[in-house]
Amino acid sequence: MKRKSKNQKEENKLEKELTKANLKRVTNYLKPVIVAIIFYFIFGLTNVGVNVLFPLNEAKLFNNITLLNFAGIKVNILYMAAIYIVSIFTITVQSFVYHHYIKFKVTNGIKKDMCKQILNITNESFDKNQTGTFIARLNGDADTIVDTLDRISGNSATLFASLGVFVA
Repeated sequence: MKRKSKNQKEENKLEKELTKANLKRVTNYLKPVIVAIIFYFIFGLTNVGVNVLFPLNEAKLFNNITLLNFAGIKVNILYMAAIYIVSIFTITVQSFVYHHYIKFKVTNGIKKDMCKQILNITNESFDKNQTGTFIARLNGDADTIVDTLDRISGNSATLFASLGVFVA
């Protein structure tokens, strides 16, 4: 029993060290795009602010409709159109920043590093493995990272939407 617990402790320690090393690598890939990440979150929060204004303006619109205040209705419709346009703009910029800067640069950085690692592999390793094994691993690992980035992006969008609902 004691040996098992020592082995488990050693495995847990090794797993923690690997996790720290992987987090350090991920942060190294994210450092070049930190400004884009900040813009991504700024536009996400801006979109939350804009979307909070929409139901408030909608309530004023319905109030003006019940009072038959046509001048107020016209102003409210113009405000709602402006809010809608700003919302579309913030979502578009946020999506563009994510797909063309964050996702693209991070995955390219990872693929470049993997290619450098492949170039350092000995000829014997190529003889032992089947044709295409390294490329399949390269694409598989990059796809896994892209999927993780997509999940993070989706979760942050859900967080922004939840924040908007909470504030409204």
